[in-house]
Amino acid sequence: MRYLINMIAPTLVALAIGLGSFSASAAGVCGPHEKIVQQLEDGYKEIRSGYGLAGNGSLVELFVSKSTGSWTVMLTRPDGWTCLMATGGNWANLPAIEKAAEELM
Repeated sequence: MRYLINMIAPTLVALAIGLGSFSASAAGVCGPHEKIVQQLEDGYKEIRSGYGLAGNGSLVELFVSKSTGSWTVMLTRPDGWTCLMATGGNWANLPAIEKAAEELM
């Protein structure tokens, strides 16, 4: 599973950048990690679904709400400063991928 998360999280960020799918609401939203996470939990009912480390030591995290389908990708620098990278809706987990990842481990 860790292998899959390490592969998917950076790919999601790269796709968001490449497709230009930045949400206007996500642009420029930065702050302390704990505060941003609390806002995602309280305001959007999103919880951390996956994470991985970027080559520069930054943490890439994916937050998802199963009840609403909203999602957020955020990047946290090693110093703890966090910025939203992309947000959206209609998230769907792919159980077949999760099962395949478990079999690889």
